[in-house]
Amino acid sequence: MSALPYTVISLNGNIDVNSSDALRRQVMDAVTPDQPRIILLDCSEVTFLDSSGLSAMVMALKLARESQNQLAVAAVPTQMMMLFRLTGMDKVFKVYEDRTAFETAMTVPS
Repeated sequence: MSALPYTVISLNGNIDVNSSDALRRQVMDAVTPDQPRIILLDCSEVTFLDSSGLSAMVMALKLARESQNQLAVAAVPTQMMMLFRLTGMDKVFKVYEDRTAFETAMTVPS
């Protein structure tokens, strides 16, 4: 078995107006137009997400897609998932229960 190429960005603390630019930069650094991959946002350490943070995540998704990359999220805390459901983002983002579930899904038979 082999794994599809992916990059993990571990988010922590508040994802808000103060951290949204850093999130965008991290995704821009991970995007590889010449070698498409999946970018996973590991949200296990996120304590708060506001509309600015959600906007940054949507922009990150757009940036990834424009470069033929994919973006997924894992280990989404309850408050964050409530915001995802309220805004319909749970249908926009590929959401995994945790990083292990993501890594299992990325393993393909050789």
